[in-house]
Amino acid sequence: MPRLYIDIETIPTTRDDVLERLRRQASADAMVAPVPGSIRKLKTPELRKTREQEWRGSLKEGAADTAEEAIHRTALDGGYGELACICWAFDDGEIHDAVRGRDGGEVMLLHKFFADLRGTMHAIKWVGHNVEFDLRFLHHRSIINGVRSPQHIPANDAPWKGTYYDTMREWSGLRGTVKLTVLCDMLGIDISEDDIDGSEVWQAWQQGRIVDIVDHCRADVERVREIYRRMTWR
Repeated sequence: MPRLYIDIETIPTTRDDVLERLRRQASADAMVAPVPGSIRKLKTPELRKTREQEWRGSLKEGAADTAEEAIHRTALDGGYGELACICWAFDDGEIHDAVRGRDGGEVMLLHKFFADLRGTMHAIKWVGHNVEFDLRFLHHRSIINGVRSPQHIPANDAPWKGTYYDTMREWSGLRGTVKLTVLCDMLGIDISEDDIDGSEVWQAWQQGRIVDIVDHCRADVERVREIYRRMTWR
């Protein structure tokens, strides 16, 4: 069974209606938040009213930050978050990439990736670090964008079916976690040339540092391949 080493990078939603809803919700939540006891216990009504107005004002100012945090978190949800790039390699082959912007929008990115999968006649084993996240994200984005994968995306397969290999799960167990960088450090795999990590992708995207994002994604594919070789004694 051919092995497909894969990594994706994601960004928050760009849907205007979702952005507006999250910002409106943050503002509404600030207006209905319960008044703290320290204000309610003030002795005079005038002082309570003044302090509550000040407190509401500070909440309203912070609502913008709250909304941006909620928007940022959509990058972890394939229902709303979107693909920035996909990098992959078959077995010992070269690493390929599909990059949003350079290769078109999200639909074209998926088409490019799936075109490469179409050339593989046999079922594949997907290999990645926390690959269950990648698989579910790809599954959601393919459905939402109406682009069908020529290969089964095992987003809902049980681990023991053997359709994918998750290096994080294999190292840490069913409920454990370990960052890829930490696992690389433990195994002596060099990570010194990486300019960003996954948590910095959105900031790098906003700064136009697409090359850095792709380099990071490609490097993660190579690291996952090396970790897989170590773990399976290849």
